[in-house]
Amino acid sequence: MAAFKQLNSQDLIVSPLELNKGFRFEGVTAFSSPDVSIERYLGKSGKYLDNTTQTGENSLISEVLAFESIQHLYYSNYISGSNGEVSLANTASFLPDGTVTGSDYTTNYVNYNQTDLNPEKTYPTSSFFKPVVPVGIFSIPSKLYGDKIQPGSLVLSSPISGSILDDGEGRLYTMVTGDKQYVGNVVYPHGMVILTNDSVEALTSDSNYGIAIYGEDDYGGTTARTTNFIETYMNEDDIIVSFSSSYTLYETQYKVTMGADEYNYSSNPSILTGSSTDTMLGFATSSYFAPYITTVGLYNNNHELLAVGKLAKPLPTSRNIDTTILINFDTQ
Repeated sequence: MAAFKQLNSQDLIVSPLELNKGFRFEGVTAFSSPDVSIERYLGKSGKYLDNTTQTGENSLISEVLAFESIQHLYYSNYISGSNGEVSLANTASFLPDGTVTGSDYTTNYVNYNQTDLNPEKTYPTSSFFKPVVPVGIFSIPSKLYGDKIQPGSLVLSSPISGSILDDGEGRLYTMVTGDKQYVGNVVYPHGMVILTNDSVEALTSDSNYGIAIYGEDDYGGTTARTTNFIETYMNEDDIIVSFSSSYTLYETQYKVTMGADEYNYSSNPSILTGSSTDTMLGFATSSYFAPYITTVGLYNNNHELLAVGKLAKPLPTSRNIDTTILINFDTQ
């Protein structure tokens, strides 16, 4: 026989619990294996019919489609300045009659910014001198990152091209002579790592005093560009990918409080006499008798059992003070 107690909303507490797990995959063989399946794509600008080259470690897609898909999803909303600052591309005017004027009218897309600061979003564009420009894409599956990549945890390492770090604001950078060079972005809830800067600048010093190139900031030195940074990085086999996943569980806690005058009768049939099922043995009628609680069940309004909790050891009830049992279980 069970004893029931009605629970109210104040007896229920739901608390989020964020769990993190670190991952590290060394080499293209490790992160492209079937049980990991981190995809690496090299996207390139151009026309689809002119460039039929495909890219990818496990699943192949067109280089042009990879380039245009990333631009549409994450960079279509912005016009980039030379210093990485961005502004909305929608410069059209909406007239009272419902018409739209303006040569640069563009629908405002979400683009999934990961920060309220300057997102450092720049997307490469082709020119006469460089008709084809690349982007690098790492696509991490949700089975690894859970709800999102933990901000600030992503690191891409290469013995040739160096390390790319995540600043916790969705911006990727590499350190060059003590300064940050922004090279792309990471979209944490999508597991997307995007490299957009194909020319990383580095200062090279001259040994002869006084031969600085006119217009350079550093007297006695020159600024050199490391070109093809993205393609070099995407074609290396010794790439190391490391990050932490973030997954939220919801801990549900039910608080069951029994008053001092409640549940002082045991449902264990061993306290009944053998001659009658309604007569208790003498010790069970004593004022010192205190039954023990061993099991707690959660029922719905139809008295259907939904969950069972076993106590680590029997808990005696009290005739003097209230007794509270906390029931905890995790849900997704």
